[in-house]
Amino acid sequence: MLSNIELKKKVDKITNKLKAGLFDEVILETKMLLKKTEHPILFNILSLAFQSKGEFDNSVKIMHDALRVYPRNVLILNNIGVSYHKLEKFADAEKYFLRGLELEPNYINILNNIGNLKKDLNLINEAINYYKKSLTIKNNTLEVHFNLAIIYQNLGEFQKSKAHLKKVLEINPNFVEADRMLSLVTKYDESNEHFKIMLEKISNSKLDNNQLSQLHFGLGKCYEDIKNYENAFFHFDKANSIMKKITKYNVQKDIEKFEKIKNFFKNHKNLKNFKIKGN
Repeated sequence: MLSNIELKKKVDKITNKLKAGLFDEVILETKMLLKKTEHPILFNILSLAFQSKGEFDNSVKIMHDALRVYPRNVLILNNIGVSYHKLEKFADAEKYFLRGLELEPNYINILNNIGNLKKDLNLINEAINYYKKSLTIKNNTLEVHFNLAIIYQNLGEFQKSKAHLKKVLEINPNFVEADRMLSLVTKYDESNEHFKIMLEKISNSKLDNNQLSQLHFGLGKCYEDIKNYENAFFHFDKANSIMKKITKYNVQKDIEKFEKIKNFFKNHKNLKNFKIKGN
């Protein structure tokens, strides 16, 4: 039996490996530790390692093992919900998210994740309610503000989208996906402050390819607005070139995803909407 101090040292070491992307080592070492102590944090670390490798079936399996020991642990319920969502088993994902909320109605991670689930199922009003509920608990959660910005932009409510995007950039100025989205709902002139900010950011050598592509798209929109089409073309071309290197779009995957969403509604016509306490 490990002492709490020994367990903490080993968990800290494994967590650092998880952050470093050494997922196979994390899986091996965590499984060995679980033979000595079935601590809930070990189950969750193992689940996250499997998720990071895209092995969501294995994540689900280990979370079911964990639930047999800790049936009321919200971290475990959240992780199994995330894994089912990634597997596009929407009804299973919702079931475990709702179980978690029954135990802790104000658990922010589940509120955000079930909001993501509702958004993917195009249940937009429900998604907004979950996101807003989480912001009443903690107002500086970047992911929630960004998710709301996406929804409001899709709904054509651009001022609301802008407000959430600006909040995202207050929380993390390097979250440049927000810069690109903000560019789409802004009419630029040469003196625009956000235009200048993006020009400064693009010179940051520490940005990765994805961040660079987002900024190039944003700057392309800026130059297009001021009718500097030569620079606009340059930035759009750079953005597209980078994106081709880091993404491989497969239309068949989208077709399969939409089929699963349709099947969700066919099989759950009588599913009652979950009401969040306090709304």
